[in-house]
Amino acid sequence: MTRFDASEATLDANGLFQRDSWRESVAEILVPTRERDADGNGQLFTVPGFHHRPLVAVIRAAFSEASSRWFHLTPFKRFWKSPLTGREQRVYDELYTSDAWNKAHDELQKQKRDDGCQLERVIAGLMFWSDATHLAQFGNASAWPVYLFFGNQSKYVRACPTTNACHPIAFIPSLPESIVGFIGKYVKTKSISDILTHCKRELFHALWRILLDDEFLDAYRNGIVIKCHDGMSRRVFPRIFTYSADYPEKVLIATIRDKGVCPCPRCFLPKSRFDQLGLKADISARI
Repeated sequence: MTRFDASEATLDANGLFQRDSWRESVAEILVPTRERDADGNGQLFTVPGFHHRPLVAVIRAAFSEASSRWFHLTPFKRFWKSPLTGREQRVYDELYTSDAWNKAHDELQKQKRDDGCQLERVIAGLMFWSDATHLAQFGNASAWPVYLFFGNQSKYVRACPTTNACHPIAFIPSLPESIVGFIGKYVKTKSISDILTHCKRELFHALWRILLDDEFLDAYRNGIVIKCHDGMSRRVFPRIFTYSADYPEKVLIATIRDKGVCPCPRCFLPKSRFDQLGLKADISARI
């Protein structure tokens, strides 16, 4: 974190790019004690060391940077026409050509406003990605970063390391070792693995409640006015389209049991029917 802050030390203290600097927060979770509690469902436990950047400030900075000149602000649908048969075929290649973005854009333009704002309404397409990573071959050093990409950029731009299209926004902390002693004060059983699993899930969602703060929720509903790199002011509405993660993290996101009866975070297909994947009857079991 010191290196991240040092890289921003030369910026104006009140400037746009300084306001999206790193900050540290404390997450609070409820630890179940398997006992009746008239005041709630468990004991409050705090987890320090959550380093993150405010999402709204990151969005403001991204739309003001020079790289935003490559942002696609108006979605469209791409078609390919065969030169031989003349037949048209839909091409799905970018997020801003998807049905989801086109639908969100149409709903946004139809949204009525009471403040009389006539600024152009555009979408900031948020694409999150996270993955716990070991930092060394020996020892337990690890990190759990969360990155943000903007779907307004082409995938060919996002995949290029020199474009600086990746925005680190958070580092998810692990449960501290002190939680074992904290649980031991209230739980007398020797096996607490199920409680630790529950606390890890609660911590993950508590951290995302910090990221998706009131400022972000207000921007989601009402948008934020940003003077973009081309000098035009627009009202930008953040929309979350994708969250890329491996299976263990999807279990945390969907709050399901790891490799349980229905292990998929998107459908209700039980493990006993995995052999039917890809068949016509398979679609009836999906959401």
